[in-house]
Amino acid sequence: MNHNLASFVAAAVERALVEYDHGLRKPAIEAGGLVAGMVAAAVSELALDQQIHLATRVSEIEGAVAELVTRLTADVPVRSHRKAASSPTTATLSPVGRRGIADLSGQVTTNWAGPVAGPTFLERTFGISRSSLNRWQRRNYVIALRSGGRKHVFPLAQFVDGRPATGIVDVLNLFSNQRLAWLWLIRPNSELDGQIPIELLKQELRDAVIEAAQAHLATGE
Repeated sequence: MNHNLASFVAAAVERALVEYDHGLRKPAIEAGGLVAGMVAAAVSELALDQQIHLATRVSEIEGAVAELVTRLTADVPVRSHRKAASSPTTATLSPVGRRGIADLSGQVTTNWAGPVAGPTFLERTFGISRSSLNRWQRRNYVIALRSGGRKHVFPLAQFVDGRPATGIVDVLNLFSNQRLAWLWLIRPNSELDGQIPIELLKQELRDAVIEAAQAHLATGE
């Protein structure tokens, strides 16, 4: 593991956490920095194809990280109530344009939409040009969530090999707005045996997802 990189990222994340929430206590800041540094160092040692693939597995990563943290702290007695975590509302998707964690990677994680990114990050990381994003957005091929003003951010989980998953346009044509569509796409679905629709779209199982979306909208469940 690249310990120099881990230390550098840890320090940067600690500064970002302090700026994000002045009420965070020192143990939370140090632990957050430590974990982020180690993850960044481990990812940096992967091959480029692996790094790109990893960025598309956001739902699995989120669950795995949460499970790991819970498992590592399961035997620690809780002596006080934890501070309730503050979370942004869906009206403020992400702190794009403000200093903080977004500055470290070009992407941020929202409390409901998962990791999202702007055009600069997508072009630098996935080679997706702004002209392609604009074209996809006009044609409803891509989920674009408004982050304030006229700016949009794009959920990373929708991309496969630098392109939106096949079938997103069909889902968007069924739903009344993009937020509702994305919220439905990232939740386990009973019509799909508990599987997540966006993951099935990335496996090119478009027809099954469209049928589930139609059933959902027909029943309102």
